Amino acid sequence: MTPTIRGAKQLRSALVAALVASAFVAMPSLAAAAKPDSFDVSMPDSFSLPAGVACDFDVRVDVLANKERYRLWVDEGGAPTRGRLNGRLVLAMTNMETDASVVLKVSGPGHDAFNADGTISTRYTGRGVPLFEGVFMLSVGRHDYEVSEDWDLLEQGPASGQSHDICDLLS
Repeated sequence: MTPTIRGAKQLRSALVAALVASAFVAMPSLAAAAKPDSFDVSMPDSFSLPAGVACDFDVRVDVLANKERYRLWVDEGGAPTRGRLNGRLVLAMTNMETDASVVLKVSGPGHDAFNADGTISTRYTGRGVPLFEGVFMLSVGRHDYEVSEDWDLLEQGPASGQSHDICDLLS
């Protein structure tokens, strides 16, 4: 059975929450060292995005390759300050109505800055797939976003490079 992601922020929130929670389990080593801790990013082999979450149609996402790692830096109190996501990630996305599909190599990297006010400044560089309310694209180059601690999009920042609407690619 393919897991269903009900909201764009839930996918990113689940990923970051799991990574940050893993960091707190390893807190003694993190607090003692100024170096970041590194975690494998696990994701299901396949999941679906129901119509309305990313596109006007259901999208199935198959993870063809995942060697992504997340590096997390914390302050003296153990609060996350910044993170970096990189490694090989290849996704096949399929329009469940038409069977149109596309394979995307989206190995990033991505950068997160955990701000004192609880917001997160996230930057996609290289190739990525930002998924926020109203944003589902293949980004190539630099694309900046400001999000809440729950990964709700607050502001779309500067961008350079290219962007390709994934819904258009699957239509």
